[in-house]
Amino acid sequence: MKNIYRIAAILFVLAFLAGVAFLVNDLTSLQDKLAKVLDLKDLAQRQKMEPVLWQLTLHVALTIAAALLAIFFLVLNASRAKIVIAQQLEEEIQRSKQEKEAVLEDAATAMRREIEEKVARIREIVNAKAGTDEFFTQALAAIAEAVEAGQGILYLSKYYDGVQYLEVEAGYAYYASEGLPQAFEVGEGFIGQAVKDKKTLVFNELPEGYISVPVVSGLGKGAPRSLLIAPMLDADKRILGAIELASFKNFTEKDKLLVEEAMMLLAPHVFLPATTSDDKE
Repeated sequence: MKNIYRIAAILFVLAFLAGVAFLVNDLTSLQDKLAKVLDLKDLAQRQKMEPVLWQLTLHVALTIAAALLAIFFLVLNASRAKIVIAQQLEEEIQRSKQEKEAVLEDAATAMRREIEEKVARIREIVNAKAGTDEFFTQALAAIAEAVEAGQGILYLSKYYDGVQYLEVEAGYAYYASEGLPQAFEVGEGFIGQAVKDKKTLVFNELPEGYISVPVVSGLGKGAPRSLLIAPMLDADKRILGAIELASFKNFTEKDKLLVEEAMMLLAPHVFLPATTSDDKE
C-alpha cells in the first residue's frame, strides 16, 4: 500500500511540473496570441499590453512559488513530525527498558538478600555443630528447610578398589530401610553424572513414578515433582560429596544458588579420603 501512495505522489508531482511548464510557455506567447486575436498590428498598441502581461506573469509566478514553498514546508513538517515521533518512541522504549532493568535489579537484590539471610542461618548451624556426630544431619536439614525440600540425602566421597563412590552419609525424611541404593559410582545415574560434571542439576516436572519412594513430610505423602543435585567440591575442584533434594514444588534459580553456597560452607568440614583397595561394603 505504501508503494502505491509513493507512486501516486510522484505522478502528481510530475503532472504539477508539466502544468507549470505549459503555463510558462503560454505566458511567454500570450502577447503574440492576443495581438493576433485582437488584430493589433500597431507596435505601440501591442506594447501597451506588456505591463498587464508582466503583472499577470508575476502573479502567476508568485502563486506557483507560494504553492511550491507550501509543499516544501508541509513535507519538512511531516519529516520533522516523524523524527519527533521516532524520538518519542525511542525515549519510551529506553524508559521502558530502564524500568524493566530496575525491576530486575530490585528482584535480583531481593533474591540475593534472601539467599544471604538463609545461608547465614545455615552457617550458624554448621559452625555450631562442626565436629559433632549430628553435624551432617543438622546441616542437611537446614539446607532442605531453606529450599522447602521434602526429602534430602547427603553423600560423601568414598573409594573402593580404587573406584570413587558417593555413599549416603545423612538423610532428611529419608530411611535407609526403604531399599534404595546406599552408594553410587561417580558417573552413575543423575547423581553420579552431576558430580562427575561438577555441575548442579535441576529436574523440574519429574515424570510419574520417577522416584520410587514417596516423599514424607508435614504436607503428607506423595511423589515429588522436582529434583536438585549439587556436587560438593574442595578448593581444587576435587569431589568431596553431593546433595540430593526432592520437593513438591519446582526448584528455582534462587534455590540452586542457595544450595551451591551451602555446599561451599560444608566443604571445609569434609576431607577427601585416600584411595584404598578395600572391597565395597
